[in-house]
Amino acid sequence: MKICSKCVLPDTFPGITFNRQGICNYCQRAEKNRTDQEQKRQLEVRFNKLIDQLKRPSGHDCILAFSGGKDSSYLLDLLVHRFSLKPLATTFDNWFLSETAFKNMELITKSLGVSHLHIRPPFEMMRKLFREGSYAQLYSKKSLERASSICTTCISFVRFLCLRLAIEKDIPMVIFGFNPAQIPFSAGIVKMSPYFLKTMQKIVYPPIQKIVGDEAQPFFLEERHLSSAARLPYLVNPFAFLDYQEEKIFSHIRQMGWYHATDVDSNSTNCRLNQYSNLLFFQQYKFHPYSSEIASMVRKGLLKREEGLRRLIPPEENLMTATIREQLHEG
Repeated sequence: MKICSKCVLPDTFPGITFNRQGICNYCQRAEKNRTDQEQKRQLEVRFNKLIDQLKRPSGHDCILAFSGGKDSSYLLDLLVHRFSLKPLATTFDNWFLSETAFKNMELITKSLGVSHLHIRPPFEMMRKLFREGSYAQLYSKKSLERASSICTTCISFVRFLCLRLAIEKDIPMVIFGFNPAQIPFSAGIVKMSPYFLKTMQKIVYPPIQKIVGDEAQPFFLEERHLSSAARLPYLVNPFAFLDYQEEKIFSHIRQMGWYHATDVDSNSTNCRLNQYSNLLFFQQYKFHPYSSEIASMVRKGLLKREEGLRRLIPPEENLMTATIREQLHEG
């Protein structure tokens, strides 16, 4: 297998080509579109102005999608202490989160004095979706470059649940802890519009509805949520413009009492389903679903290439994947 000499993308990755130096076309494109520090600084200034504009004397200023993983735990602390916000930490429990993640959630929210909303959907609904996503590509071919069908399903629930809650509770911001390799700089701060939300949901909801019917509807947007553009929240991804260093993040949250789950793989700090999903994806498509994210982190200097290659070692069958397989496919 040929691997880009600059990042970590393999020759099995969709649409990849290499120049004479062995550098892939994705690296070449990224070099042309590099975001400088001044642009990030300006976006942070905009975020602070937005906070001044939207911050409330009482109630919640924002919703944070909170998983108990490293990034959302660190970001929750930033929102409270650095930006003086009052977040509603919101957890979508897919039934496969590590028990350690729940302990971290309780610890972090208690120490920060933050409200925590924990939502667990019907197990059978999620099992049907994850089981179907195990062997079928539910979404567009382009989505293969970013994540497996299982992960795309899960994050779709998280995203639209948080947006729905924000609209219904009149909370002006929805904040996600995606790292800089998971979202583009342009997605740092976006004011939602009815057209944009309809377009976003139209991409992911039809495959979900096809499998479970209208059972998933309470987690997604309805026409009544889109009736007034003025009520729609801002969607903010702070790590698109804030400093992001994994070692610094781990050091900070460990001082808060957070500790790493032992029943997850190297690309997750909260979800037991991740390794199983990665294994099936690799078996079907011959490249790791985290390839694009890890390659981007290497390009941005957020991760050493050697560590990136280690994280992309092909997943293997083990007790964890066998247990998950049994839970999803029994009966």
